Amino acid sequence: MNKTEKSVRLQKYLAASGVASRRQAEKLIEKGEIKVNDQVVTRLGTCIDPGIDVVKWRGKIVKPVIAKIYLMLNKPAGFLCSLADPQDRKLIVDLIDPNLRKLVKPVGRLDFNTTGLILLSNDGEFIQRMTHPSHKVIKKYKVKVGGEVTPEIIEKIKRGIVLEDGPVKAVAVKLQRRTIHNSFLLISVTEGRKHLIRKMCEACGLRVVKLSRIAFGPLTLGGLRPKDYRHLTDSEVKMLKASSR
Repeated sequence: MNKTEKSVRLQKYLAASGVASRRQAEKLIEKGEIKVNDQVVTRLGTCIDPGIDVVKWRGKIVKPVIAKIYLMLNKPAGFLCSLADPQDRKLIVDLIDPNLRKLVKPVGRLDFNTTGLILLSNDGEFIQRMTHPSHKVIKKYKVKVGGEVTPEIIEKIKRGIVLEDGPVKAVAVKLQRRTIHNSFLLISVTEGRKHLIRKMCEACGLRVVKLSRIAFGPLTLGGLRPKDYRHLTDSEVKMLKASSR
């Protein structure tokens, strides 16, 4: 319980952990109901280091309540959706505030060269609901492929394709436009398997030139520029949760 740069008053720590208000926490300390490192503490001026000292109330360890964080980032190509990389490639977490980097992790993934909407959060339940196929949250991609896309190919993607790791089918497929050399598709899926959209296209004889996620559930990037991020609003988080089954 030595005072350090990270020290906080015990009653403040208890209040931040949701045990009681600061005034009520002071009463708990005075009554001898709080232990620090298994020693009863009754002095109100006591300071603790949350990273070192163990606080207990009624025999249970008291941990601070961590605010839930929900971010949307416009991922550029050439960034990895991971928290670390042995090859020392650029990571999407490098694009956010250093104070947030160690708190959040990507919600699912986008391939190294895929761009667009990626979410990050520290809410484990939210991450599970957004990524597990059983919750059927729709992700929409804009896909640039080489050559012509026929109605038969579109029907095949809608009907379902058997890949090496199992069958998959799109929720929706739309031919957006054509140029002399390329076709532009909008493909919506509820799964997040690695390289899924690329594998679906390749199974139909299509070469993916460019791939970008443009929507995650009800959310779109709006005016968010590549490499930029922002916090989701409470209403956006509620909409995302409502979009999962």
